[in-house]
Amino acid sequence: MRPLHVSECGWCVWQEYCTQIAGPDDASFAIRTGLPTAQQWRYLYDLGKSTVADLAASGDELPTGWSARDTQPGAMAEEKYRLLVRRARMAQAGVAFEPRGEWPQVPSADVEVDFDIEWDFENLIYLWGLRVRQGQDDTTAVFDPIVSYDPLDTEGAAHLAEEFAARLGRVITDAEAAGKSVTVFHWSYPERSMTSKYPSVDELLEGRSFDLHAWFAGHFLTRDGTSLKAVAPIFGFHWAVDDAGGAESQIKIDLARAGGDEGRAAVQWLAAYNESDVSAQAAIRDGLRRASPAARA
Repeated sequence: MRPLHVSECGWCVWQEYCTQIAGPDDASFAIRTGLPTAQQWRYLYDLGKSTVADLAASGDELPTGWSARDTQPGAMAEEKYRLLVRRARMAQAGVAFEPRGEWPQVPSADVEVDFDIEWDFENLIYLWGLRVRQGQDDTTAVFDPIVSYDPLDTEGAAHLAEEFAARLGRVITDAEAAGKSVTVFHWSYPERSMTSKYPSVDELLEGRSFDLHAWFAGHFLTRDGTSLKAVAPIFGFHWAVDDAGGAESQIKIDLARAGGDEGRAAVQWLAAYNESDVSAQAAIRDGLRRASPAARA
């Protein structure tokens, strides 16, 4: 049986094996996001669209019966097909991303703050990553996290939040007193949804925070997805740790709290991981500026 790449493959131990069996020209494994259902892939393969080249050569006209084979038939299924064909063309051309329309102006500020949180299995935030730089000069960047590697309760987590608010508040006060604009960048929604319960933090972020993921996904189409770990490497950025990811970080914090040699190694991993997360956001903005038509003109 020929394997097909679907969204569930990301959690399967056989993914690497199936990728090898399918081969480098297989359409389903060449595309890593916006994936059709297995039924839709089989339908396309029956139509002779099994390779990247086959799919890339397809027109935008929907194959009869495509929508009916989707869990969300109609306009959403139709858009999925068109984006699938577009991503196949990107894969064939070796293009990792492209603008959805006109190239947008990359967001910037006089003082740019990159912000990222880490939380444990109890959903308590133990690390508030904070990286501050002057404008777009990355040589001025300072990583200044608020963190506790001791076991946390609700009260302890609230205390860390107040520490973060005090530190971010000083950055904002000093900048605005000097007549400088401040933007606090984050990637996706947890940095707002999980921190809004702390009034002092919520007040500082209101009107100053900027969801870089939402902005990027709205303006650019990628071949491999829009997670931070997928986008930053497009611009040459790489994490300072192996196995970088939120799930791994939750395992590491338990190890850090246990102490010993393994715990000390986990502390170092977590610090390097979070610093990479906030640095990646700045790297994406800088990379987009370098890639813009104006910069290449």
